[in-house]
Amino acid sequence: AGADVITYHEDKPHAIQMAEAMGLYTIGYGSTKEKYSPRYLTAALYDWDVVYKKVLGDYMSGRMRPSREYWLGLEEGGVRLDNMSSLVAPKTRDLVELEQQRIRKQDVFTGLIRDNAGKIRCEDGEQISDHELFYGMDWFVEGVDIHD
Repeated sequence: AGADVITYHEDKPHAIQMAEAMGLYTIGYGSTKEKYSPRYLTAALYDWDVVYKKVLGDYMSGRMRPSREYWLGLEEGGVRLDNMSSLVAPKTRDLVELEQQRIRKQDVFTGLIRDNAGKIRCEDGEQISDHELFYGMDWFVEGVDIHD
């Protein structure tokens, strides 16, 4: 359908293999898969060592509350990008780094946000709560096109 890059949310290489057969690039999620395709660009990764250290540290010190949700982002090191492939242009690498710096400074779910139907989901000066993101986000952000 005209895609150049496929991303996937699975722990098996099926999407990578299909993308490889079609000559497409891939961006992984949750684990590195560069061994499956020379067109692997990077992956969004959880750093479970950081997450577990925080959770267990809170538990051991008595700071843990059973109802607490642990959302550790770029700033805390809970999520990160895998090393980028040599296929990623230096200019693109620089843009990605600038965006990561911006995300570290401001939550991406802050400010005026519209869904892909044009409905305002977050007003200027507001922030979407973690609870709403986890339990109530049943929409796509503006710019996402859905094709059947």
